[in-house]
Amino acid sequence: MTPPRLDTILHGPPGLIVHVGAGADGPGALARSARTAILIEPDPQLAARLRGACASLPSVRLIEAAVARETGMGCITASDVLTEDDFAGGGETVLLIDATDDSLEALDAMDAAGWLERFDHVIVAVREAARDAGSTARTDIEAWARAQGRLMLALPGQSDPDLWRAWISPANRAAHARGSTDGVPAPAARADELEAALATYRAAARDAEARWLEQRSALLRELRASQMRCGELEAGGELDAVRREAAEAEARNRKLREELQAELEASKARGLELARAREQAETARAKAEKELQSARKDAGDTGREQAAHRDETARLQERVRAGAERERALSAQIKAAREDLRLAITGQRLAQASLSELQARYGALLDDRNELDGLLRQLTDRLTSAANARLGADRKGAQTDWDH
Repeated sequence: MTPPRLDTILHGPPGLIVHVGAGADGPGALARSARTAILIEPDPQLAARLRGACASLPSVRLIEAAVARETGMGCITASDVLTEDDFAGGGETVLLIDATDDSLEALDAMDAAGWLERFDHVIVAVREAARDAGSTARTDIEAWARAQGRLMLALPGQSDPDLWRAWISPANRAAHARGSTDGVPAPAARADELEAALATYRAAARDAEARWLEQRSALLRELRASQMRCGELEAGGELDAVRREAAEAEARNRKLREELQAELEASKARGLELARAREQAETARAKAEKELQSARKDAGDTGREQAAHRDETARLQERVRAGAERERALSAQIKAAREDLRLAITGQRLAQASLSELQARYGALLDDRNELDGLLRQLTDRLTSAANARLGADRKGAQTDWDH
């Protein structure tokens, strides 16, 4: 937003100027004549440009930070910005706040530190509507000023109607010093309060008048330039050509207006046709809604039947699933039984093979036994014969011995 014309606001020489959100230009040429100018800019690039522009000005102090109630990342308090020495030395004091999104926080920080009421002029740039949830709107500044008991005058910007300039009257120091009786301000305090408000309104009026005079001068310069151009055209004979072109343009515009009027009449006729078509469409829509309601009712009955069919189908599917489970279980049992039968047949075959082998061995053993029995009978016969022969020999020998 364009900075206010401080030279038209101040009654005397500038003393202390504090510019929060100074941007790339700061308070401009007024910083050269001010006793002390404090420029506050948190943006590093803008602060670098300010530093280069104010390097030769000993009265200018640049602070690269934001003003807040508490010190934090990139933030400092108002007590770190100002001291009592800054207000000493005379001259009018001005506080400019151009940080539109954080203007309320800067105001609150200055007020919390006790510096706000020390300024003769407090001017705040603020948006008509907040850009996001954390931004400040003009109504927020008005509510804050009302809660602080301060008067506020807001004027819309000329280049951007969304940007406003708010003039806030400082707190009435004299009223605080004198106090009040039973909650009613003393007459002197009330007079000081009204005087401070009047000074604020006068300052705002002077700034608005200065801007109006600048615009008036620019418009007068444009008017003189236009008049001079018309004189040059008339002297060179070009004005008649311009007038003819203007007449032709007027004729074209008249013809265009007639065509537009005819088109407007045709549009009205089409509008009437569309209105009738709309009525017919509304009637058709009402009829369709009735049919739809009837269809929905029929669909409700059908839906209940479908629900019963779905339940029956679900029960059948459940029975099919149970049958499939039983079938899988029986298949597993049949498979296991087949495996057991295969093992039993294999065992039986092995047992039959072993039995055949045992029968063969038993037959061989019977044959050996029969052969052994035959040999035993032969041996018995031989032994019997031998025993008999021996017995006969023994008897014959005994007889002989007896005879002798």
